[in-house]
Amino acid sequence: MKRPSVPSALIILGTMSTCVGCSTAKPVPPPPPPGWDMTPHPHTFVCQAFAQPLPSYGPLKPLGEIRMSEPGDRSVRGGGFKFTVSYGNDAIDGLTLDTGVSWESTGKLIEHSLFRFDPQKSPANQFAGFGFTGLHYVFAPNFAARLPYTCSAAE
Repeated sequence: MKRPSVPSALIILGTMSTCVGCSTAKPVPPPPPPGWDMTPHPHTFVCQAFAQPLPSYGPLKPLGEIRMSEPGDRSVRGGGFKFTVSYGNDAIDGLTLDTGVSWESTGKLIEHSLFRFDPQKSPANQFAGFGFTGLHYVFAPNFAARLPYTCSAAE
């Protein structure tokens, strides 16, 4: 039995007609998993950063404390470093804390970490004395300094 022939122009036209306007559509975030409460809950995160000259391992210079209880970005600077903390709480990524360390003279990002939390539980400190991140050491590109930092969930 012979199949009926369909002109290729109709196939192309049909394909094109299904995509008209699809590039302007905004993506819709997927719904949260069943049973997950995605409403924002107040959490407070505290990050501390220091600068330390090397190779002498001189005294730690506190760069300041970043305390956040609402989503947003904050940063502190010193010793050639810029330490940035971003707190997020949305339906797509859930509860997150991003840390980033840049070298100020070049603006180059030299370290980035993402910490995601279960939206059903409060963030928990799991490293004695060093919060939920542990103690991070980020070295300057020229190894003339380092930036130790730690972040914790305020209790």
